[in-house]
Amino acid sequence: MFTRKLINRLAVIVSTTVFSMSTIQSAHAGPGPLATAPLFLSTIVEPNVFFTIDDSGSMDWGPMVANGTAGLATTGGLPIIDGEDRAYYAHSFSRLYDGSRYVLPPADGTRADWDLGWVARTHHGNLNYYNPTVTYSPWPGSKADGSPMYSDADPTNALKDPFDPSGESVDLTRSYNITAGDADDMFDRNIAVNNFWIAVYFEWNDTDNDGVIEQSDGRTRIVIPTDRPAEMQNFANWFQYHRTRINATKAIIGTTINNTDASRMGMRLFNDDQLKDVETMSDKDKKRELLEAFYDYDIPAQGTPMRRSLEETGDYFQETGGSAPILSAAKGGECQQNFNILMGDGFWNGGDPGVGNRDINGGDGNTPFDGNASESNDGGNYADNWEETLADVAMDNYERDLRGDLANKVPTTPNIDEADHQHLVTYTIAFGITGTLDPANPAHDPLSASFPGWPDPDNGNPERVDDMWHAAYNGRGKYFSAQQPDELEIALGAAIADIAERTATSSAVAFSSAKLTTDTTVYLAEFNSNRWQGDLFAYKIDPATGDLAASAEWSAGSELLSRSYSGDPRTILTYDGTAGIKFQWGQLTPAQKQDLRKNPAGGDDVDAVADARLRYLRGER
Repeated sequence: MFTRKLINRLAVIVSTTVFSMSTIQSAHAGPGPLATAPLFLSTIVEPNVFFTIDDSGSMDWGPMVANGTAGLATTGGLPIIDGEDRAYYAHSFSRLYDGSRYVLPPADGTRADWDLGWVARTHHGNLNYYNPTVTYSPWPGSKADGSPMYSDADPTNALKDPFDPSGESVDLTRSYNITAGDADDMFDRNIAVNNFWIAVYFEWNDTDNDGVIEQSDGRTRIVIPTDRPAEMQNFANWFQYHRTRINATKAIIGTTINNTDASRMGMRLFNDDQLKDVETMSDKDKKRELLEAFYDYDIPAQGTPMRRSLEETGDYFQETGGSAPILSAAKGGECQQNFNILMGDGFWNGGDPGVGNRDINGGDGNTPFDGNASESNDGGNYADNWEETLADVAMDNYERDLRGDLANKVPTTPNIDEADHQHLVTYTIAFGITGTLDPANPAHDPLSASFPGWPDPDNGNPERVDDMWHAAYNGRGKYFSAQQPDELEIALGAAIADIAERTATSSAVAFSSAKLTTDTTVYLAEFNSNRWQGDLFAYKIDPATGDLAASAEWSAGSELLSRSYSGDPRTILTYDGTAGIKFQWGQLTPAQKQDLRKNPAGGDDVDAVADARLRYLRGER
């Protein structure tokens, strides 16, 4: 098996080299700008990057508190859940809770009223609320004529739904007097609120510096005045485009889609069969169609069938024909990499996906990788004792050959993703929820000797968040925990960066001898087209199994970095206009020194920085 993988990898490199040579030849046909990326990249098939996104009812909520799904228990006001028509008129409430326990204030066994209306209107307590230090922009994208799809919100006519300009709106520049009866069943009282402003936020003063919002803490109420148009505009943009979880998600994912060209993208929502099939984002019309479909989607009042949705995503990638996500062999599907980014703000529920326990060694439905523990995709820390989990679905999408009609030439990543058949790599993002395992705790690392094992997702909701981490681990992707919108943006960016890293790396393998012996070594040459850098690694091979050693014997890059330059051993020459000179600071002409002083911004750096640039060019790291 190992030999077959090597042959397949070498075949990919040979074909890439042939394409590169033809590209280089055509580059000499006439003058033109220098290439800003490696020339062979134009022949690499675009990866598929698919989004599986939560559209459960909680995604239409506004409040978001740390470590839980926000809810409200009201006292003298309306709920601040933005799915309600009058949500933005909310006045006060007694507690924030996460579905199982009170968060603000901590449970004290009493139901004493504590007006926490201000906590919902500070980004310190409600992590999704307006933050005056953040600049909020309309949803990104361009119309067919090149103009923006969305413009700044009108503060006097801010829309509840940006996709429906004729729908409900509100004037943020005025105050309101509100009278309502029967606020809720629990308290059953009338409400009378006078001089209520929507464009308000609170600055929190942590009086005792304990990092916890308390009744005794100070706060400053700030009404955004109409004579500060820039700040009022920023609040209006937040209100219209970022106020709810789904709106913030549309802004963040929309930015990723809008900024992507050399990838194929599509999307599925948990409660929607298929929002948009995979299409190339190099086509501006296809990109616009995906953005429009996503922006137009309304949240249904339904559950969180995360497992079924991920399984259906895998089934979609098995399709064949002209609209299939994985391309034909003629278009490069044999080498195409496939990634799925799953994001959810709640705990999975709904019917079982029907995959069994796929992550035990051998799994339900053996694959060619099972039967040999050293070559199996499952078992070990991938495994648990539970059936029908999200992690089982991710393993199913990874293990099964999604396109058995295509040769197995998918590029591999040593010790991370070594499957060369067409498969789905899964990334997961938990938005506003946390589990019992902490990614920041080294003891909870699945590769750690102290790893406690994956908990049973049926034990409770936090364990189902752990299952999201387990799914990413099984799917050879990465898990991210995002407690607020800016962390969601960072998490999504990190996932996209990791995908770019994987798809930008080309590897070639050569044996040090024709016969496998205990001294046989594999030399792995790696090049990263994102960073324009490469390395050469030497790995020992186990002659019994054909497996690479877990770590390299040596790396050319490490050897070069550890080299001593104190003796200045390299002879490098340049030309001063009349004769050859040593490429050393003291030998350069004034004009050459000035070239080295220039920084990327066009300014001049001091001589010490210029000399450091020279020494870097000489090989000093």
